[in-house]
Amino acid sequence: MHSQNGTMHYDPRALDAEINAVKASVKNLIEHLEGTSDRAPRLKAFADKVTEAIRAHPGRTIAVALALGYLVVRAARR
Repeated sequence: MHSQNGTMHYDPRALDAEINAVKASVKNLIEHLEGTSDRAPRLKAFADKVTEAIRAHPGRTIAVALALGYLVVRAARR
């Protein structure tokens, strides 16, 4: 994908094909994981509740995420 003078050339069709392949792989993985778990309905319900809570309180969600990240970093440094 490099030319002789060092510039980058890419084929948009090849890039689209790679993106579509990654999307298909992720979709297949999700379908496989959902199909193999007997807890999938409970996990889906839990994910829906968490999504609703995040949408209802975005500021609190960010604050909690930052606080947890800070605690993890502090614990990792020890």
